[in-house]
Parts: sequence; structure tokens; C-alpha cells
Amino acid sequence: MWRHAWIEGNHVVVHCAPDEVKKYHLRDIKEDVSNSNAKYRGYLKRVSAEKTRETQRRKKIEQDLEDALDGLDFD
Repeated sequence: MWRHAWIEGNHVVVHCAPDEVKKYHLRDIKEDVSNSNAKYRGYLKRVSAEKTRETQRRKKIEQDLEDALDGLDFD
């Protein structure tokens, strides 16, 4: 007997009789939470890697500009 589950704030909500949670839903909820957490960790890693790449790109641009302007003498 499957019930619809949803998230409200920090809680997983399943509208059912309390004894149904352990019998029918707990294992699936735990699996869903575990899968969601794994996907979120993957997302955070991708975001972090992108930020690192962007920082490196900006540093390279700044260094290239400094190198291009280094040694210029306007006297």
C-alpha cells in the first residue's frame, strides 16, 4: 500500500496511519533520502568544481594582463 510522500521543511510527510510507516513506507523513504542525498552531494561537487575552474580562469586572465603590461615604459 503506497502513499504519496512529500517534503515540508526538514520533514518527510506521508499521510497514513502511524502503523503503516514501519510496515510499508520506512524502507522506501530511507532509500529515497539516501538517493537524494547522493544526488545532492554530486551537485555540490559539480558546483564546487565549476567555481574552482572559474577562479582559475579569472586568475589566468589577470596574470596574462599583468604579463602583457609588464615592462611597458611610458617615459
